[in-house]
Amino acid sequence: MSLVEVVAALGILSVAILGMVYTQIFTLRASNHSKGRQIAVQACRSHLNQARFQLRQNFSANPQTAGWQSEAVTSLPSLQYLIQEVTPNPNPWPDLKVIEVSVRWNDRQGD
Repeated sequence: MSLVEVVAALGILSVAILGMVYTQIFTLRASNHSKGRQIAVQACRSHLNQARFQLRQNFSANPQTAGWQSEAVTSLPSLQYLIQEVTPNPNPWPDLKVIEVSVRWNDRQGD
């Protein structure tokens, strides 16, 4: 083998290795984002179930409906949620109650 062939082979090998490294980094980021989304969905379901339980009471007097609240989750420390009662317009049934739960967080990449 000549020196040109060795340099060309090393170039091709380095491009392949960089591609594999990039793929691993992308996979790790996607995994972390998916994990954060899963935790947020679980928190959302938990708060939605609490809101359903409190529907028979005066929902607007609930302290959880007072703006964005923080949740202490060790794997997702920036998790915040907002629970609010939404009045549909037009409201076909006067006793209809609609609950909206919003969840937001920042993952390690700041997304």
